[in-house]
Amino acid sequence: MKRLFILIIALFLLSSCTQDQTALNASGPRIPKKGPSIPTKALQANLLGSTEAVAKKPKTDIAGMIDRIDQDLEGEDITTEDIERGWYYARENEKKWGTPSSWIWKKDGFQSYWISPNALEEVNDIQIDELCRETAGYFVVSCIERELPHCEHISDSVCRCPNETRWIEDQGCILVNELDELVRLGAEDLKNGWYLGLPNQKKLHTPSNWIWVENGRESRWQNASPIH
Repeated sequence: MKRLFILIIALFLLSSCTQDQTALNASGPRIPKKGPSIPTKALQANLLGSTEAVAKKPKTDIAGMIDRIDQDLEGEDITTEDIERGWYYARENEKKWGTPSSWIWKKDGFQSYWISPNALEEVNDIQIDELCRETAGYFVVSCIERELPHCEHISDSVCRCPNETRWIEDQGCILVNELDELVRLGAEDLKNGWYLGLPNQKKLHTPSNWIWVENGRESRWQNASPIH
């Protein structure tokens, strides 16, 4: 009887130990088989700054920079004459090396130019002078602040056209008829590409690319590049 009681106590204790071990195993911390992954992207962002900002950083166009330098070196240098004159003929992409940054480009067909803002008025006078002489006029320069015996005192520089002509802006000295009306270019003149006349017989609306060609009685105003 005593042995039976001891055996029951032993079985009870053994059963209690087994339950405690099971409970301990169930409630204990679980050790993961694989360690936690290291957030490398986040670490890189923290060390180097935002990864998005790094990705969007523009690349330097080394090839384009070298091409621009080569073009500058191959281009013409501005001359002392250009500086003193205050302008030179050139297309927009033909700016000479050393041209002052204040100079601006003025579009004027085949005679476009780079110019100092201070010389704009002077260049306009030069162009008027050329147009005046091409149409048999003569350019009278203002005598303000000048002491010349043959100088006519006028307020501004002006083109004086010969008799029977009248000055028209951007066209020169234009022929007028007996009624003092401007003589206009005819459709037949335009079709032919020329018309007979002296320098002082230029017709209104003669194309800007037409020039006067001296040929005695056959002198004429004609297209600079006539189609044969």
